[in-house]
Amino acid sequence: RARNVGIEHASYDWILTCDADDTSRPRRVAALRRAAETQPDAKNTLFGSRFSRHPPNATARYAAWANSLSSERLFLERFRECTLIQPTWFFHRALWRSAGRYDDNGATCDDLRFFLRHVGRGGRLFRVE
Repeated sequence: RARNVGIEHASYDWILTCDADDTSRPRRVAALRRAAETQPDAKNTLFGSRFSRHPPNATARYAAWANSLSSERLFLERFRECTLIQPTWFFHRALWRSAGRYDDNGATCDDLRFFLRHVGRGGRLFRVE
């Protein structure tokens, strides 16, 4: 629910996600913004970036797999697992509305369900390097 309230009250239409326990690389926001300005159909694209976990061995296999995906695999493996991790997302408010917002019921994995609704309706994925 808090994510939806934050997005509803955001003063800008482009939304950047970051959890309280996550850190961001110094040029991540600028790279995501540039990608959104240059990609076709940007308002229907979920942008993300590579990530690292702290401690470094936390979910090491998942991080190695997700960070190694090519642009093609990012899309092809979208129903296997979340290929763009939620704390790296950058998206337009229109995408959030089209994907049905985050679930408000308090259940776990609301980010994965949001991701699956987005790709299930033909939404695009793009990762900055």
